[in-house]
Amino acid sequence: MEETPNSPASTPVDPAVTPAPSGSSPSSVSLLMEELKSLTEPVRHYIRPFIWAVSLAVLAGVLVWVFQKRQAVNEQVAAERLFTARSIEEIEQTAERHAGTAAAPMLWLRAAKTRYTQGNLAMALSHYEEFIQRFPGHAMLDTARMGRLVCMEGMGRSVEALQGYEQLLEQSGNQHYLTAQAVLGRARCLRQVGRSPEARIVLEDYLVENPRSSWGSLVREFLDVVKKETVDPVEPAGAGTIPDPVSK
Repeated sequence: MEETPNSPASTPVDPAVTPAPSGSSPSSVSLLMEELKSLTEPVRHYIRPFIWAVSLAVLAGVLVWVFQKRQAVNEQVAAERLFTARSIEEIEQTAERHAGTAAAPMLWLRAAKTRYTQGNLAMALSHYEEFIQRFPGHAMLDTARMGRLVCMEGMGRSVEALQGYEQLLEQSGNQHYLTAQAVLGRARCLRQVGRSPEARIVLEDYLVENPRSSWGSLVREFLDVVKKETVDPVEPAGAGTIPDPVSK
């Protein structure tokens, strides 16, 4: 059959006026679009903060990794320098630059001991005090405290050193690994301030309480020196005796 110009099959269809699917009305389509828009709006609202949060988390992870990597390198360098550093300046620089490493406390102790051996008591004292301030909970804290007192004693600060030795002995007790050194230091300071009789008592008490001490020979040696200064003067024959009237 030949189509006429006005037949429906020959008329172009305008998309703008395309009828809605069967069973749907224009109003229902609009409602559907509005519903979809309302569902996607919260996602659009939170998507940018979410992206920022993810970016910050990634950045934080990278920074932590870089820090841990750098810390591992610092630990390795400090540990190597602890045993390989040849000059006191190198030891001190390493201790300062790698202060947060596990080897730092031992670097400060090595620097202090080296300065003491060189006779630079002021610098040694400064390093021991630096250790005490930076590492108050370290296992070698009492060693640093002892080194500090020895430096003070060597610098003529006997009264301060004596107080420090007595405090250390009071806090550590009689079985501490530094007890003998503290006792000897206390006795030396007592002798230096003119209290040799008290120094003698301190040394004798230590030997009585620690008869098998590995420090016994040194304590006895110093005790012999102190005894010579505290021996009672020899009285002339007959001095202090009451004459017998019958013998006259």
